Amino acid sequence: NDIKDEKELNSEEVEGLYKQIELCDGFILQGGFTVTKKMNLQMMTKASAWDKIFCGLCFSAVVWLIICFFFGIMPAIVQQNSMAPTYCDGDLILMHRLDEAELPNRGDVVTFFAEPGNSTLYVKRVIGLPGDQIRADDDVLTVNGRFFDNIPGTGSWIVNVPDKHIFRLGDNRASSYDCRYMGCIPVEQLCAKIL
Repeated sequence: NDIKDEKELNSEEVEGLYKQIELCDGFILQGGFTVTKKMNLQMMTKASAWDKIFCGLCFSAVVWLIICFFFGIMPAIVQQNSMAPTYCDGDLILMHRLDEAELPNRGDVVTFFAEPGNSTLYVKRVIGLPGDQIRADDDVLTVNGRFFDNIPGTGSWIVNVPDKHIFRLGDNRASSYDCRYMGCIPVEQLCAKIL
């Protein structure tokens, strides 16, 4: 076999050699071909660029997790269409854990447990706060006599929100199992607010 000089090897040949080589004290030898330390360093530089990207991504992920944990941010995936078109089945959402004394604002989207001890989280929009009167007349929704929205499927009904309770509805009112059916939810069953 003829020995080729470093200048005669193109990048495709070097890549081919790397697939068949053994490392021996900084030199790569195979079938009479010699790849010098300079070429070895060039290939290691390419690999270290990927290593830097990988390490950067790992570091970013760790920092993101620390920030999320410190600020009470949790990811979740929506598994229903009751909040469509705002949130659809399969959408990734970020939630901010609520303090026990913290009440969401009217219009906020929140997660809550429908029953104490149940691990299923529901995602709904806050319509009524403690003491509010919610009225729906032919899909026109009012809160304390003021127009809130007009979404098909809302229906016609009246609800007075008791103290320490919240009234929530899904944005897809025609197919949402919400407070119209399960009643007002106690504030202590609130879990998080969607960011």
